[in-house]
Amino acid sequence: MIESINADDDAIKIIGVTDGNREHGLFMPFGATFKNPNGGLKIQADEMFDSSWSSSYDNKFRFDIAGPIVLESNSASFTNNEEIGRKDYHLNFVSTPETFQYGKVTNRKLADLGEAPITAQRVIEIYAESIEPFNSSLPTNFLTVNQSDGHILLRANYNITLPDAKAIRSAGSPVILWADGNSSGYGIVNIGSDIDTTFSSSAGAPIFIGGGAGETY
Repeated sequence: MIESINADDDAIKIIGVTDGNREHGLFMPFGATFKNPNGGLKIQADEMFDSSWSSSYDNKFRFDIAGPIVLESNSASFTNNEEIGRKDYHLNFVSTPETFQYGKVTNRKLADLGEAPITAQRVIEIYAESIEPFNSSLPTNFLTVNQSDGHILLRANYNITLPDAKAIRSAGSPVILWADGNSSGYGIVNIGSDIDTTFSSSAGAPIFIGGGAGETY
């Protein structure tokens, strides 16, 4: 258990984790619980979920965090393509965080969405080279935001693929699907999933689908 009661957004910090020639970097294959009922968590590591040795050593996170959760690379980009919650025991939420962020704008590696659903109170942001499902075991409601004062943002340098018979849900917060984020001219948004901004009886919100370089939608 790694625990704090400090109210800062980054009250728990694991930062500056890089990969050497033979070292793994962040190594939590036997499970780590992060708990903070008041504040947030920030992890910077060039390998977040996937082990470069073997899938048996993939990190397993259990989050009991009330504030923001930020999982990003220490360098400009992650070292390898990653599966975000390949199995539900790789990414487990005991409580619902205020926000959840994976990656940053400079991430140049693929992000596969796995079996673990991601829910936040206000904001979900995922940044990657491309964003797509790992396989058909993606949960039905794979991304959910519970409040109307936030957003769901998927930003990819190339493609965003949302599979059939699945759903992104927000309770009145905008949903942004942003492909071709580096303005290279290559990038599509392939939508098979439902996008529901009226979740929890809300009045709905805009859905933005587009591409190109820029700072804001």
